[in-house]
Amino acid sequence: AWMARDPITLFQGWLLADGGCTQDDLDAVAATVEKRLDDGIEWAKEQRSPTPDEALEHVYVDSIGGKALL
Repeated sequence: AWMARDPITLFQGWLLADGGCTQDDLDAVAATVEKRLDDGIEWAKEQRSPTPDEALEHVYVDSIGGKALL
């Protein structure tokens, strides 16, 4: 049910129907995205794990009364 409403799938269908691109164009974009994701995952795996002190850096911000102290 969701795939019938998936905005990416709908946009791809519109591009194909409108002649905005070919299936080969869409396949090339998908391959590029897949490669970038795979490269990012490999990069992340190669990084050292953070120390306990570093693990929460930039996750929370100190605030007073709901206003961030930056």
